[in-house]
Amino acid sequence: MRRPALPDAAAGTRIARQLAGYLTAPRAETRAPYAARAFHRAFETMAAKEPVACRAGCNYCCHQVVSARAAEIFLLARAVRALPPDAAGPMAARIRAAAETTRDMAVAERHRRNLPCPILEDGRCRLYADRPLACRAFASTDLEACRRAFAHEPVPIPVPRQAMALRGLLTRAGEAASRAARLPDDQYELIAALAIALDDPAAEEKWLAGGDVLAPAAARRLAAG
Repeated sequence: MRRPALPDAAAGTRIARQLAGYLTAPRAETRAPYAARAFHRAFETMAAKEPVACRAGCNYCCHQVVSARAAEIFLLARAVRALPPDAAGPMAARIRAAAETTRDMAVAERHRRNLPCPILEDGRCRLYADRPLACRAFASTDLEACRRAFAHEPVPIPVPRQAMALRGLLTRAGEAASRAARLPDDQYELIAALAIALDDPAAEEKWLAGGDVLAPAAARRLAAG
C-alpha cells in the first residue's frame, strides 16, 4: 500500500498562521486552549491512518519522559481543574508528588524506574482528549517490542514514521506561531510544567503577558545520564 505523502512546508506555514491567530485573539481566556486544540486537531486531521498495536489500557509509553508546548500545558491544567473535586484534588496531588520525585532526576534514571505518568488512572489516561502532541504521535506497531523495552531489553520500538514526521512539522509550526505572537514557548517537561501551572492560578495569564513562567521545567534542562 502506498504511504500517504506528508503535508508540505506550505501546510506548515498555514498551520503556523492559524495558531498565531489563536494566540493573539482578542479574548485572552481563549488563546491557549484554542491554540492547543487547533494544534491537536491538525495532527488528528492530517495523520495517516496507519495500523498500530496500541489499544485502550496499554500504557507502556505512559512511563516515559514527555515534553509539550506551553499552550498544551495550560490546556491540561484547565482540564485538571475542571474535573469533579473528588478527582481533581487527588490528581493534582499526584502531579505535584511526581514533579517532586523527578526533580533533578536524570532521564535515564526515570526510564530505569518506569515511573508512570500521574495522569493515569486504572491504567488509562484520565485526560486523554487533551493529551499533548507527543502522546498523540508516539505509537507502536509491535506490542511485544513495547513489552520487552519496558522490561529494559535493548530492543527498538517500531513507530509509524509518517506520524513522527508530522509531529516534527507541527512542532516547527508551533514554534513559528509562538514567535509571531511574541510569546515564550519552549518545549517543557510535562509533569514539572503542569505542577507549575497548577500551583500558580495566574501562570497562564503571566505567560500570555510574555513571562516564561514554565522556564524551570524547560526540556533542555533535563539531564540525560
